[in-house]
Amino acid sequence: MISAHAMERPVESAIHIKLEQCLTPTHLQVINECHMHAVPTGSETHFKMVVVSNSFAWVPLLQQHQMVNEALKQELETRVHALSIQAKTPQWGVKPHIDRNPACQGGPKHDQHMVGKEGTVTKD
Repeated sequence: MISAHAMERPVESAIHIKLEQCLTPTHLQVINECHMHAVPTGSETHFKMVVVSNSFAWVPLLQQHQMVNEALKQELETRVHALSIQAKTPQWGVKPHIDRNPACQGGPKHDQHMVGKEGTVTKD
C-alpha cells in the first residue's frame, strides 16, 4: 500500500527510500526548498538534505556526495534540479548544525534547460 505522504510528495519519498536502502542513515532530513525559488507551487525540484551515515566514515567529502548522487541518479537526471547535500558521520550529532543555503540567484527563467511553455518548469 502506498502512503498518503508518498502520493503527495513522490520525489521526496523516493529520495528517502533510496537513501535508506543505499546508506542506512542514522539521521536523514530532506527539506523541500521550492518555496524559495521561482517554480510552480507544489514543485519538488529543489531540495536540501542532511544525511548522517556510518557509510561516510573515513570517506572524503567529495566521495560522500558522489555516493548520495549515485543513489539518487534517476531523480537528478529527471526530476530534481537542485540538491544541497550535507553529508555527515555519526560524530556530527555531538554538535548538530545545518548550514544555510545561499539565496536563489534567478530561477528557471535564467536556466535554458528548465524553461517550458506557459511558465511550467520542465527538464530536458
